[in-house]
Amino acid sequence: MCLCGNEGFTLFETLIASVVLIIGLTTLFGLLDISVKASAATRAREGGTSLAREILEDARTLAYSQIAPNSITGTLQAMRGLENTSGGPTWQIKRRGVIYTVTVKECAIDDPKDGFGKHENALTKENPFCKDPGEVEGTPPADAQPEDFKRITAEVTWPATGRKPVIKQVETLTAAGEAPGLSASELKLIKPVLGAENSPTAPVIVKQPLENQLVFSVLSPAGTKALEWSLDGVRQTNEPTLISGTEWQFSWFIPTAEVSDGTYKVAVQAVDTTGVYGPPVSISVTLDRNIPAAPKITYAGFNELYVSGKGGRAAMAAKHRTQRDRVPRVRPEKQARMPRQLRNVEPPALLHRLP
Repeated sequence: MCLCGNEGFTLFETLIASVVLIIGLTTLFGLLDISVKASAATRAREGGTSLAREILEDARTLAYSQIAPNSITGTLQAMRGLENTSGGPTWQIKRRGVIYTVTVKECAIDDPKDGFGKHENALTKENPFCKDPGEVEGTPPADAQPEDFKRITAEVTWPATGRKPVIKQVETLTAAGEAPGLSASELKLIKPVLGAENSPTAPVIVKQPLENQLVFSVLSPAGTKALEWSLDGVRQTNEPTLISGTEWQFSWFIPTAEVSDGTYKVAVQAVDTTGVYGPPVSISVTLDRNIPAAPKITYAGFNELYVSGKGGRAAMAAKHRTQRDRVPRVRPEKQARMPRQLRNVEPPALLHRLP
């Protein structure tokens, strides 16, 4: 081909080819952008799903009694990998370059199989139950422990253009043999201070305290709203007081004139924010402060009950004579037919020997 000829592409043909090339490249880059965005959205959804599942699995590791609506968020944030990175009240977690906003809720379920109980919290006057359709409150309450299950809901959201994606996962927990409610621990006597041979968890009080009272200490887990203590199963009016952290203290007044010596059972129960009582923790306290009093009875007869002030020795002797006169005598003709060894026996002894 000669370079000086008129063969080749015209300007118009070159322009058309450029337009086609530009359209093709634009379409290609658009498809690549859509693919990248779809992949990013898929990764973000996968990360949100994994985060929601991780939160529920970590919640399953918590003690059943420590799961409460007001404390579950703080408890989960204290776990490794679930720390709040926002620095504010909103719970945010950053995973794979995506910032997720997390919301966790907990509520109780009353199983109708054992009857419905009281759903209102006696302390906060709130209803911590899930309020499902058909849920009713027992009137009168038929279930003393209505909190049969706990439902935990985890919602995870993240930013996206033109939409607000959300992942919501729910799990239901059961006590699985555990006693519902929080468990108090380490109940012991702290005042008066006992000797080395006397244990604070099984104290024996041999001397009356100067303040006429015993002071006890007990620990409670997080989420405890109050503590109640009982003496031999009878609930006491003076409630334990929170001293610091998880330590509570309460006193038992033991004036000698009102509280007699003996062994008593002191028990404590923790009450959570939903008003549920936990299992009791108890110790035995023995009071041995007084010397046993001498008996006031100075006289007693055989098979007789002598009451001081109602007669004396003479009255008791007269009573014995009256009883002896009432014993029937054996007639001579019947005595002749008796065995020889019983003929001359006094009537009271005879009656004892006859079959």
